[in-house]
Amino acid sequence: MNHVFLVDGSGYIFRAFHALPPLVRADGVQVNAVLGFCKMLVRLVESTDADHLAVIFDATRRSFRHDISPDYKANRPPTPPALAPQFPLIREATRAFGVPAVEMPGYEADDLIATYAELAASQGAQVTIVSSDKDLMQLVRDRVTIYDPMKNRMIGDAEVVEKFGVGPDRVIDVQALAGDSSDHVPGIAGIGIKTAAGLIRTYDDLDTLLASAAEIKRPKLRDALIKGADAARLSRQLVTLRRDVPVERPLSDFARRGPDYDLLPGFLIANGFRELYASLCGEDVPAKVEEAGGVIRSIDNPVPGFFKVRTVKGGPWRAARIGCDGGAWSASIDGEVIAEPSADPLRAGVFRIWHSGRTLSEVDYLLLLRRAEWAKQHSPGDPVATPNQPINLLTAPLP
Repeated sequence: MNHVFLVDGSGYIFRAFHALPPLVRADGVQVNAVLGFCKMLVRLVESTDADHLAVIFDATRRSFRHDISPDYKANRPPTPPALAPQFPLIREATRAFGVPAVEMPGYEADDLIATYAELAASQGAQVTIVSSDKDLMQLVRDRVTIYDPMKNRMIGDAEVVEKFGVGPDRVIDVQALAGDSSDHVPGIAGIGIKTAAGLIRTYDDLDTLLASAAEIKRPKLRDALIKGADAARLSRQLVTLRRDVPVERPLSDFARRGPDYDLLPGFLIANGFRELYASLCGEDVPAKVEEAGGVIRSIDNPVPGFFKVRTVKGGPWRAARIGCDGGAWSASIDGEVIAEPSADPLRAGVFRIWHSGRTLSEVDYLLLLRRAEWAKQHSPGDPVATPNQPINLLTAPLP
């Protein structure tokens, strides 16, 4: 594990929702945020060398901070009605792209990001947090940086000082004094970021400052610190990110994989993302796919037979077969069944072959299958779709 990317999924969702005009799929569900999220995720994955990657979401609006202060985030507007149905679709999209979607009730996404960043850095990995949320700047250190996709810039110590007037290790103290009206974090009335930063630079930390409040020469500031001490301590609890969440998924689960081509084509077509389908799946969008409720229910007249398919855009052809025995459909690629046989051809994995396949004779199929066997012995990982060493089964030697 060398480089871990932790993506603030919630931030991406709202950015995508507000960036794109309304987009409605066939059943009337709006999917503009889903499309925007997919495009941003594709750009992000293609541009990074990270070997571990995950998207972190807020499970619910309520977290342990509401037990500390019931008014926490009380002034946040409700989720737009057009956005709420897109949340589960965005999680589905994340999984279809082969990226873990991580959330945990009782904690905010920021807490999970903080915890995973701590775990990864402690194991010697470089961590990049992808977010425009200023609250995450407290996490910046030698092995932890932030990429702000809104401004397309990296954030390290210098950028944190530029924003808060102090280094990352004192951001919490500045936030505790200044508060945050958007999250209903009270802070101390009359103290903003600039004043707070000056006080922390002088007194080093919040506790020392509050203990020395009576020594402050400016009467108004002195009185505010004395009267607001409890509010500042409460605010510190609210803004401090947990770095010890008992996370359920290990970092090893975040090992980078390619898209799940058993899920991705169907997901993109079901939501009407035809251009994205053509770009990512390397084939023209099927013209005849019946949709209901946004889920592909059936396939237009598939037939049993032998096919060659690409499971990765631009990758080698692979040997595939569609079978139908007694009404039960089956599908295999390189001799391996890709789903349980089913009366529903989609569930049997037939869609993946039928809409991207090229018909073959049985002899051609057997030759491809033999070449696939050779490839399995001569290529690490996925033997016929390894990005670094693609093997063209049409020209591979026979075993």
